[in-house]
Amino acid sequence: MTLTSPTPVLRWSKVTDSLTTGEFNGNHAGIVEHVGSRFVATDAFGWVVGRFATEDEARAALLPEALDRAWDAREQRERRIAGITAVLAAGSSILAAVGIITIAGM
Repeated sequence: MTLTSPTPVLRWSKVTDSLTTGEFNGNHAGIVEHVGSRFVATDAFGWVVGRFATEDEARAALLPEALDRAWDAREQRERRIAGITAVLAAGSSILAAVGIITIAGM
């Protein structure tokens, strides 16, 4: 006999009129906050996932599958920024070396 565990569910609790918190599989999943005319979804790590027109869209952004995509996109952005920073640092080091050589040669 094979037992299958129930599919984990993202459960929502209304904290205040403008704040809802989510729990997934026993862990904090994030919050949805009504700010102005938008709903801001913030993941369990405090990162803003996005701003949405409806609370349902904001809640959907905190589903595990959606968070995987958001975290992958964030990781790609951070890698690009790190690469650009490394190139700029190398360039400024070269310019500093050229400046020192130029001053020393005078």
